[in-house]
Formats: sequence, C-alpha cells, structure tokens
Amino acid sequence: ERGRAVTARRNRGLGDRIAEAVPGVGRVGGGTFPEHALPSRVIRIGGRRESAGRLAAALRAGDPPVVVRVDRDTVLVDLRTVDPGQDGVVLHALLAALGASGGEAGAAETTP
Repeated sequence: ERGRAVTARRNRGLGDRIAEAVPGVGRVGGGTFPEHALPSRVIRIGGRRESAGRLAAALRAGDPPVVVRVDRDTVLVDLRTVDPGQDGVVLHALLAALGASGGEAGAAETTP
C-alpha cells in the first residue's frame, strides 16, 4: 500500500522520530458540509514533542510548502492531498524541514 511505502522511505532520514501510515479523517471545512468526514491515510510523524510545531512551521514555509496539521504532538501529512507522483517532492521537503527544525536529515533517499 502507498502509505507503507512512503513511510518506509521517510523513516530512513528521520533521526529519532517515527513515521507511520495510519487511517485518518479530513473535513470538507465549509459550505454545505462543514463537518463532512473524508476518510484518508495519513503519515504521522512523532517522537519529539517539543518540535512538532517547529517541524510543521518549517514544512509550511518550505519551497514548495507542504500543508500539514499537528495533532497530539505529531505532524500529520494527509496523503489524500498529495498526488502520488509528488511523494518524492514531499519526502525531500520533509527531510529539508527536519534539518531546519533541528532534526537529522542524514543520507536518506530523496527520489520517488
């Protein structure tokens, strides 16, 4: 499954953080269905409580920006919002953001 493959590639450069693919739920967020739930898979990145907000801010400020959310001291990347052809771009942005937020980018694979 796509979530597992993306997670395995991301874990190579996460230092002491842990990434896992888990079921998620998004929301439409407005209009006629503001509370309508959209099932999804998310990549949950955790392990450093003090830096989840910094990692999210670095991802949002990156080039290209990666829109994520923070929930229970973890960063969530909703795969429903990422084109499968862009997984490598998101991985590269994640590794760059880890460096900017005090993480260890290491020598991880950055191509799809």
